[in-house]
Amino acid sequence: MSLRPTSRANFPDILSFRRLCWGVAIDFRDRGRGYGRHLLADALYRAVRSEIASSAVIVDAKDEAAHRFYARESFLSFPDQPMKLFRPTADIAKLFE
Repeated sequence: MSLRPTSRANFPDILSFRRLCWGVAIDFRDRGRGYGRHLLADALYRAVRSEIASSAVIVDAKDEAAHRFYARESFLSFPDQPMKLFRPTADIAKLFE
């Protein structure tokens, strides 16, 4: 995909590095059944097996419950953006050795 120079200025964050994006959400009626952990484990497995190299998996917690979920899964908050969390890819890779 090629963007015209005027359009490209609106997306410097996206074009400066490669980023994998996906969303995982569990219906509130199904929370607490372990589905989120299984979906996250599958996403993390795919991330470390991807041909696209990355140093960390970054997530945006949409609310405090999501933040607690990711924190329980060893994600760390960015100091200046507490609802944005990360987990180093090297750490994730050890889970699947």
